[in-house]
Amino acid sequence: GGATAIAATSHFGLARRSNVSAASIVAPVATPSSTTITARPAGSSGGAGEPTLAFSRSRRHITPHHGDPLPLGRVTTPATPAVEFRGLSKFYDGVPAVDDVSLTLQPGEFFSLLGPSGCGKTTTLRMLAGFDLPDEGEVLIEGREVTGLPPYRRNLSMVFQSYALFPHLSVERNVAFGLEQRRTPKAEIPDRVREALRLVRLDPAVYGRRMPSQLSGGQRQRVALARALVLEPSILLLDEPLGAIDLKLRKEMQLELKALNRRLGITFLYVTHDQEEALTMSDRIAVMD
Repeated sequence: GGATAIAATSHFGLARRSNVSAASIVAPVATPSSTTITARPAGSSGGAGEPTLAFSRSRRHITPHHGDPLPLGRVTTPATPAVEFRGLSKFYDGVPAVDDVSLTLQPGEFFSLLGPSGCGKTTTLRMLAGFDLPDEGEVLIEGREVTGLPPYRRNLSMVFQSYALFPHLSVERNVAFGLEQRRTPKAEIPDRVREALRLVRLDPAVYGRRMPSQLSGGQRQRVALARALVLEPSILLLDEPLGAIDLKLRKEMQLELKALNRRLGITFLYVTHDQEEALTMSDRIAVMD
């Protein structure tokens, strides 16, 4: 198994895979353990200012870059990534679920993990969230090593595939739950809940007192998103949150998620098995197999 990095350029929520062909790859340097490649879009003359894609690969190590071609054998990254995985591995009964994954996420970008079921996408997400501990490797958030920290000390939020709403609580109480657990002053909570609901296009006056059973699948998805955003995280984790809604609504929510990413400046890490979905929303994609 291996992994490949793909750069996707976005415009008004639409994205495409970088058009890199074998003929356009320049200056490859290969060793038995790693490869560093600088590439230009097919048909490019290589002039100044033209987009390029460079990545270093060593087993499942991925470090994509954008900009001018890099000197041979040298790959650089920004000083403080939003997230960094260093040699991350997780085993169950001796079988690797995640095997030596190293990658970086830049502040404010929409990054997707794309791959089939069982490739380790969700396990990787859970190790970043702190729900699972890696057997090997390190997790860094904004330059700080957090591998052993519990989830509530990582300043991130997660939207689950099943939404995980509390069925006995109203929409308002579901969204407020995290704030209450963090002992946010009670006077602040109602305003922050209303603001979060408006952010996901749910009118608090209409939906605030409804129970989850009184909502459609798309509305429940928005409540789960509002519950994550109300905590004002620096990183938002999304584990296939659109898988349970119909195609038309899924397309709409893809564009809304990308718009939220741009508006709020929060780093999004999105897990999906749908290639089209990943290309629609993502700034960059890591393909896991």
